[in-house]
Amino acid sequence: MSNVIAYAKRHSLKKIILFIDRATYHKTPEVKKFVKEHKDILRIKFLGKGDPNSNPIESLVNRRLNSAVGVDRSHASIDVMTTAARNFLRKYNSIYAT
Repeated sequence: MSNVIAYAKRHSLKKIILFIDRATYHKTPEVKKFVKEHKDILRIKFLGKGDPNSNPIESLVNRRLNSAVGVDRSHASIDVMTTAARNFLRKYNSIYAT
């Protein structure tokens, strides 16, 4: 999230609207604190409860990432899995970035 805020500041964006699902980790004290600290630029919009179809990222990125890195794969450590995910996202972003 701090990268998104930094990007917005570099490009003089006045508002960021962030659409998030209702996962419990989006409601942690750390996330709440971050949102409160950046309330001047950040607006949070929650997607429908229990409606994965309303979250386009689930099918666009997360499903591809999971199939490329996680499903039916065994990694020696979390660091190896993190590196695999990072490599996938670099390639994905170079192909599909707008």
